[in-house]
Amino acid sequence: MTEKLRFLSPAQAETVRNWWYALQPHSEDEPEPNKRFSMFTRRDRAELRRCETPDQVLLLGAFVRLAHALLPLEAGKQTPYVEGDATAYALVAGLLAHVETDLKDGSSFGARLGETNDADRPHMSAMRFARLQTASTEAEFFQLGRRAIQLVGKKADVVMLADDLLAWVREFRGHQPGKPKDRLRVRWATEYFTAAKHLESNKDLA
Repeated sequence: MTEKLRFLSPAQAETVRNWWYALQPHSEDEPEPNKRFSMFTRRDRAELRRCETPDQVLLLGAFVRLAHALLPLEAGKQTPYVEGDATAYALVAGLLAHVETDLKDGSSFGARLGETNDADRPHMSAMRFARLQTASTEAEFFQLGRRAIQLVGKKADVVMLADDLLAWVREFRGHQPGKPKDRLRVRWATEYFTAAKHLESNKDLA
């Protein structure tokens, strides 16, 4: 899976997944998932979920612990922000807090949004998807991202989603890949409409 990652190194990917796991509710007799993060409390996750903007996430201890763990691993990486600026991680932390199931399957979030739901429609309508794709501020994208995660049943590959969120921040801040096909909006649109087209094809065959 890590060969698909654009901004997270394997060590950073493991750190993100461990942080997310530590954020989930666990019984007291369960072993800690890793040595880097002790279990967070339900309050930590609730505080992250109440945040309406990435700026609010910056004030929370759970975010600070993630940033402190990730920043030393940046060496030699092409980061989506000025080196040492952890604000991009605030968007990641705030949105990952809404994921309840880590699929661990390398799946694209864009494709997940286009896949069918129980009502035999895409999880996210084309109109909502267009709004997500054209968000004009980081705060707006954050709000729309929270809704998107709800629509896919709070299920996503947390590492792949985190990497895509970092790609979004980098592109939003003016660092566009040279090839259009490498841009997140293009990738998500291709994956979304490919999944939605597959849904329509299945209907035609029914």
